[in-house]
Amino acid sequence: MAIKETIMAGGIIFGRMMQRSPVGHKGKRAGRANPTIEEVQRNNDRYAERDLAIKLCHNYIPGDIHLTSTYGGIEPSAEVAKRHVTNFLPRLKRLYEKAGITFKYILVTEYLNKRIHHHLIIPKGLSREEIEAAWGQGSIFMSPLYKDKDYRELAHYLIKETSKTFRDPEATFRKRYTCSRNIETPPVYRELIHDHEVEGEPEPIRGYYIDKDSVYRGENPFTERLYVEYIMLPIDIYHTRVRFNNKEKRKYKRENYDNWLRKNGERQIVIDI
Repeated sequence: MAIKETIMAGGIIFGRMMQRSPVGHKGKRAGRANPTIEEVQRNNDRYAERDLAIKLCHNYIPGDIHLTSTYGGIEPSAEVAKRHVTNFLPRLKRLYEKAGITFKYILVTEYLNKRIHHHLIIPKGLSREEIEAAWGQGSIFMSPLYKDKDYRELAHYLIKETSKTFRDPEATFRKRYTCSRNIETPPVYRELIHDHEVEGEPEPIRGYYIDKDSVYRGENPFTERLYVEYIMLPIDIYHTRVRFNNKEKRKYKRENYDNWLRKNGERQIVIDI
């Protein structure tokens, strides 16, 4: 048997199917593999990017802010910049509380081979002038989060920003990102499935489609167990990305989940939203 994990994050479904035993080791305990450092790092980067995407999709909505805080004048050291952003967060929190808005953040700092700057994902509700005055160290840039609620590209960008610096044993910022305590992680729903489903194509539930570019097949570098990851997006998100007529919409829906419904009836994954 294999395990299927399903996570609902802001209307987007993150799926993973993985073997409980490596191929060819039915009922036997596999020996520990000896992966290279590069293999482990690539695997960890994928997991970190996926976990961050889940947090972003679950905790933020369209119109929330991707804030970039920069420095004017002489560039500070990493240690001084860390103190600046640490002091900035309580000031920002007080502004949100005054406005009656719950403050939560995800923070990434980048400084390798570029001028130091901070990325913050924060709720909407404050003006640019208020935030820049609270920052007080230079300019800020604000971008609203996407309307389609799919923040995987943002997660990829933020993880890529710190993929080298956080591994430096002498780095000031030793984490890929930090977040406030009220950032929530959605529950993981697990179920047993047959091994052959891991090697087959993932199938969408009703009202969703599989993002083909998201399907990734890999092997755990330590356990040698095969797994497949994929993303299900709501059909209405697809409609906002691709313009087509009603006839094409009906054809698309049939191709994506009619065969699955025929095999499984009306069975769907039970998810409490």
